[in-house]
This record gives sequence, structure tokens and C-alpha cells, in this order.
Amino acid sequence: MAKFYIVGGATIDICGKSLNKLVLRDSNIADIRLSIGGVGRNIASGLAALKQEIQFVTCFAEDDFAQLIKEDFKKKGIHLDYSKSVPNEKSSMYLAILDDENDMYIGMNDMKVLEHLDYAMLDRVLQDITEEDFLIIDSNLDEAHIQYMVERCKGRIAADPVSVAKAKKLSGVLKSLTFFKPNEYEATSFTNVVIKDEVSAKQSLQWFLDEGVKEVAISLAGRGVLLGTKELKVWIHQRGIQLKNATGGGDAFMATYLAKRLEGYQEIDAACYAIYAAVKTIEGTPLDMVELNAELSEIISDMEIKILEL
Repeated sequence: MAKFYIVGGATIDICGKSLNKLVLRDSNIADIRLSIGGVGRNIASGLAALKQEIQFVTCFAEDDFAQLIKEDFKKKGIHLDYSKSVPNEKSSMYLAILDDENDMYIGMNDMKVLEHLDYAMLDRVLQDITEEDFLIIDSNLDEAHIQYMVERCKGRIAADPVSVAKAKKLSGVLKSLTFFKPNEYEATSFTNVVIKDEVSAKQSLQWFLDEGVKEVAISLAGRGVLLGTKELKVWIHQRGIQLKNATGGGDAFMATYLAKRLEGYQEIDAACYAIYAAVKTIEGTPLDMVELNAELSEIISDMEIKILEL
């Protein structure tokens, strides 16, 4: 059975949602919550909810937050055999400020503990990955480590750019990616194409395919998802989204898409399930509570999916 090996970040997320219109340089009344997150961890959590076998590779601090994160992995059945703990460091943390409409205003991250990831750790992972397995990397990692893994990985590779600022770390490895999932801003940081219509949408997809990416999905939030392979280029539209949480949708999409592809679903069908998972997540339903064994026709109907060929 194919496995997922995920190398990336696991963080403590602090999310503050302003209850009124944000006032800069002042104290805002807010709803503030603490949770466990990180792009790599969120993808791992999504795959665990979909009953996949996962090895998560990261560096932990030795503080109370690290113990909380490890217990979460254990509860979800996610293995940490290749991970390590680092003394005298603090756990990775992510701070998000949402406006009164639940949309991201600003995010900040501190993931210095990942600098302790070393080649000995990576070699242990790489020697165990088979051609059937997926290696998933997020660009919180050092660029040299990303390059090292991609050059030596025997399995299939998927990547998440995390943010515009970190996306360029993946520029040198696009040709080796089986699957790549940027959002529209991250995609534009590579292509210099602003996605505003069908022509620019096709141009953006084609740019990644020309770079060697086998399958690319560009998330456009409320405007749907662009999906491209050598054989197809489509714009998948879905119904309106009742936004409750601006974070996590992209991670749910990636986990679901890869799991469904591993189950043998075709690209468009896998993308429809992934859109369903992402929308439900954004609307406040945890991924492990989303019904992803529903018939495809039910998914398409619920999401009011329309597929436009480009």
C-alpha cells in the first residue's frame, strides 16, 4: 500500500478575529483561539481523516506546545518515526489576524526550529520511499533541503508553496513535481500572469505544464479552481462560500485530491471531491466530519459545480 511521507511544519496557531471593523494601531475586541496547524501538519491531518498511512517528518522543540502537537499526531494515527526533538528551541508558531468578515488581514510565522532539519534525517526518509509513495513538501523548508529531497526521491512528489514569499523556493524543482497546488497569488508570483479571464487562466496553467509539472491546481477562492494536465485544462466553478475560516481550505483540497488520485479517481473527479472538502472546511466543518465517500453526483450537486474547458 502506498504511503505519504510529509516533510514540513507543525505549528501552534493563534488566530484572532476582530468582532468589529479593524482599527489599526489600537486594541480591537476579538475572538482569539489557539489550535494546532502548519501547512504540512494540516495536509497530514487531512490525509489521516481519509484513512491514509502517513509519516510526518519535522523538528520539534521540547516545550509544552511540542508535546501538545505530538499528542495530536498520535491521536490521529500519524507516525513520527523520522522526526526529532531539538533542545533550547521554541515551537513553531503562526499568528493570524482576521477581519470582521473572517478574511485574513495579516499572518506571521516563526518556524526557526525547522532550521535544525538535517541531511541525515532526510536520507533516512528518502531511502524508505518507494515508487508508489508520495513525498509531500511545503516551502517552509530550506531551499537546499527541498532540492536535495527532490533530486533523490524515488516516489511521486507533491508540493505546496505556503505563501508568495516562500513560493520561489520551489522554482528549481517544478519539473519534478507530480502535483502542485498554488493559490492565484502564488501562481502569479511564478508566471507574472494575473488570472482575470479564461485566456489568462489557460496561460497560467500552461506555464506550469511547460515547466514540467504533471498536474497543477490553482485555487481561486470564490472563483473556483483551475486544473491542468498535459491532456486537459479546465476551470471548475463552485457555489458561493459562507466564509467562517479563511485558513485550511487549501490544505483540505490538497489532502483530498491526493487521496482520491491514489484511490484511482481521474483528475477532474478528484478535484471535485477536493473542492467539496475545501469549501466545507472553510465553512467550518472539520475535514474528518466531511462526507467524502458520497457519490460524485451528490458532490457536484451540493457544490453546484460547473466545468469550463479552457
